[in-house]
Amino acid sequence: MKYNRICQILGIEKPVIQGPLSWLTDARLVAAVSNAGGLGVLGPNAGLTAETAVSTPEETAEKMREEIRKTKKLTEKPFGVNLIPTPENDIWTPPILQVIKEEGVKAVVYTGYGEGAIITSLFNELRLRTRCKVFPSWLQAGLPIAVPPVLPMRWEPRGSLLVRCLLGQKKAVCRSQ
Repeated sequence: MKYNRICQILGIEKPVIQGPLSWLTDARLVAAVSNAGGLGVLGPNAGLTAETAVSTPEETAEKMREEIRKTKKLTEKPFGVNLIPTPENDIWTPPILQVIKEEGVKAVVYTGYGEGAIITSLFNELRLRTRCKVFPSWLQAGLPIAVPPVLPMRWEPRGSLLVRCLLGQKKAVCRSQ
């Protein structure tokens, strides 16, 4: 695979972003993808099983912290965390964002249901390098579609990267704001 702008932005060797896979990801899978040159991504329930599942936002955030730390022990390469904010009264995302900030995670794959003020303010607090936004109207306009669903983005020299993609689609379009 050819090194390109997304590789440069993410600090990876190959333009591969691993799907978060919710319950199926753990530190071992994410580190393996990152060590192979792609961007491994911890899913929202990374490392959890039916027996170890938790039921509060705070417990979920602490489990994510554990998985982030395990991943850091297995790789020095970049990896990300998946966020799936809910449209209203989201009690789950703020604790996870706090963990992402405290643990210094450099990439966030955002696959949420919408943009609430709390999410925008927390992302601003994290001083994210860029926001890649999905424009489904591009599909209707017949404009070119990128696969993988990320186009080169502008970025600033500090903070983290937020890649916002539409998952579950055969093809999706991302465009920087």
